[in-house]
Amino acid sequence: HDYFKFRAAVKNLDQRLGSLLGSAFDDLDTMQMRLKLFDNFEGLIERPIIQAELEKKHKMLLRQYQQDLTRVETSFIENRDKVDQCFDDAPIYSNLPPVAGAIYWARSARNRIAEPMTKIVLYNHILRETPEEFREVDKQYLNLEKMLVGYEHYRYQAWENTSVDIAKEKLKMRLLRRQEKTGLLKVNFDPALVRLIREVRFFLVFDIEVPPAAQEMFNKSGMRASASEKDQDKESVTYRQWVAQLDHIVQMYNSVLTELLPVEEPLLEDRITKMDVALSPGLTDLKWRSEDRIPEFIENTMKVVSDVSGVVDVMKENLRSISTILSHWCKEPIIERKKGAKPMAMDEFDLKHKERVGMRMMSMSDGGRDIHKLLKDSSEALKVSKVATTWKAYVDFVNNIVIE
Repeated sequence: HDYFKFRAAVKNLDQRLGSLLGSAFDDLDTMQMRLKLFDNFEGLIERPIIQAELEKKHKMLLRQYQQDLTRVETSFIENRDKVDQCFDDAPIYSNLPPVAGAIYWARSARNRIAEPMTKIVLYNHILRETPEEFREVDKQYLNLEKMLVGYEHYRYQAWENTSVDIAKEKLKMRLLRRQEKTGLLKVNFDPALVRLIREVRFFLVFDIEVPPAAQEMFNKSGMRASASEKDQDKESVTYRQWVAQLDHIVQMYNSVLTELLPVEEPLLEDRITKMDVALSPGLTDLKWRSEDRIPEFIENTMKVVSDVSGVVDVMKENLRSISTILSHWCKEPIIERKKGAKPMAMDEFDLKHKERVGMRMMSMSDGGRDIHKLLKDSSEALKVSKVATTWKAYVDFVNNIVIE
């Protein structure tokens, strides 16, 4: 009697659990939440009464999954061209490069359909039968999976067959190039190399094998595939370091050429020639694959260009200081008519006028000494003879600024 009473209590509990499962299933409208609900009943689903409830809901789950497969397929077909052509409204993350972004997009679609399929196959095993509806769903799933995998392979193969060889050729380019119209310099690190390095970085994040040549270029880029990687040896040289250093050199060189006034150029003519000679190998001989010679070139040119840039900075700073001194002289007039001032006697006015002129002359004398000191500093920085024609022309230029 106690045994049958126990059986009745267990059956009643199973019925209540089955009812709860069915009610909760109907309240949820997303496949992910419904699958999570079944996961929460793990260990109880194989009980006959609960299994009967699962069987009824399993067919609904299959229909919902089939609808989801159709949505994923439709979205993939509609957006494939947008992704291939990198449209602004393409459904890929803006921080991802084109190929890695396209592969991640396709892989995300695969992950979306794969997880529910795994659970559905498990439920088939629990029910010990395969519903007729499952065969159609399985066929649609396999076709979509094949389409997505094929798209991933297509994008990767197209990238490997074109971008890697192009990037290898770009390593044959010279380090620097001179712009025809302005004569200014520019670092000649081609965008194709940057694109390849970015693609490889995300391929490694996605655990996609990359060609050895691309891997070698990435290893020299100075980038890391993930934040968890160990820091690289500080002594190692990389494209990233080289580009940053060359950018700094080029910026200093271009500033010297663009900021110099016509009267200043003769004073630095020899130094500018020395800069051009030092930079010449980067324009004519050195290429990005000349790895053994690039560090020495950067070290030499950095020293030469920094020296010239430092001299120009001193000259420009001294000239600005002279302009500041002159602006203080003109800041206030010697005679100022104040509003509401009372008339004064000529003797009193003459006395105050002489007092103001004396104070201004004292200020100008101090400023004149400062200007002479600034000119001396510029002369010492230039290491130029005071009797040189170029230096006399520069002094006349400063005198004219003071007079004006």
